[in-house]
Amino acid sequence: MVTTRQAKIDKIADYIPELEVIGDEDADLLIVGWGGTYGHLYETMETMQENGKKVAFAHFKFINPLPKNTAEILKKYKKDCSSRTELGTIRRISAHESTRTEYQPVQPGKRPAVRYERTCRSIH
Repeated sequence: MVTTRQAKIDKIADYIPELEVIGDEDADLLIVGWGGTYGHLYETMETMQENGKKVAFAHFKFINPLPKNTAEILKKYKKDCSSRTELGTIRRISAHESTRTEYQPVQPGKRPAVRYERTCRSIH
């Protein structure tokens, strides 16, 4: 039964749109979020870009199953960071190694809490 149910869920991926990335095409950092995180993560990306950082942003509309191109997207970036701990699934399929986790709130209109050099995972 569990196998049958998982097969049905996996098949849904054939019908959901691929994950889209916005921001700098040659970014080193990919900010990842889903649900209610869109607004403040988008603003964080814009602020970081204004400060000279090359940043992109991927916002998931579907998380179970994930879009088929998720692994391909995550592997394109040297670093990725997410705002939600529920994204453990996404972290597991990423080719990166976790370096450090730091939890900080991101507030619109304030300095971005995403610390580019320290909070994100990177390829060693």
